[in-house]
Amino acid sequence: MPPRGDLHLDVRLNYPLLCLSIDNILKVIAALLSEQTIVFTSSNYSMPALAIQCLLSYISPFEWHHSIVPTVPDNFIDILGALSINILGCHSNWHESPEFTNVRSSGSLSLEIANFGNLSM
Repeated sequence: MPPRGDLHLDVRLNYPLLCLSIDNILKVIAALLSEQTIVFTSSNYSMPALAIQCLLSYISPFEWHHSIVPTVPDNFIDILGALSINILGCHSNWHESPEFTNVRSSGSLSLEIANFGNLSM
């Protein structure tokens, strides 16, 4: 990852404001600053990655030093059970999986991201 000064985001930073409530945004920022695992889900695979990128910029000048998997492939669903601190993005259809149930019971923050059709960069 490039040094923080060289990081350039080519996205609009208001996307999380369109996709999450203010209460949820505050929960995410608190979880980021307290280094909790966060799982974003959406029926659109690109939305969690976009939201993660924007939300990480909200905590500047602080940095996230743990794993980030913006789009978890279906065959790696077992990563949801990892004991490490992660930010994960996955498809909404994982809500019924036993691995996702373990995420909810572990105290990790899990949020559904609303879709807003075609959000252009």
